[in-house]
Amino acid sequence: MPSSIRRIRRLFLDHLDHPWREFGPSGTLPKSIGVWRNEEYFALGAKLLDAAQSEQRRPIIRRMLEIINEVDPPCVILHVSGQFYGKRRDVPWLPGLTLDLNFGPFNRALIRT
Repeated sequence: MPSSIRRIRRLFLDHLDHPWREFGPSGTLPKSIGVWRNEEYFALGAKLLDAAQSEQRRPIIRRMLEIINEVDPPCVILHVSGQFYGKRRDVPWLPGLTLDLNFGPFNRALIRT
C-alpha cells in the first residue's frame, strides 16, 4: 500500500476527529442543534481523550461506534461525497487536511522538498 494512502487513513480513522466533533457534548447535534444526547457516548469520549495506547483505545472506539451506529444513532447519513484525484506521476503532491486538490506553493509535497 502506498505511504500516501496510509497517511490518509491515519488522518481520518481517529474517532476523536469527525464523529466526536459532530456528536460529542460540544458537537453540532448535541450543543448547536440540541437534538441528540447520549451520556455513555460522552463519557467514553472523555475517556478516549486520555487513552494513548491502541489497546486502550480500541474497545472504547468500538463501543462508541456501536452507540452511534446501532444503539442510539444520532442521525442517518443519506449520502457521502467521494473525493477522487488524478495527477501525473511527475507532479509533486500530497493530500492535505482539506479535500482540495492543491498544486500550489502550500502543498505539503512542495514544502518538504
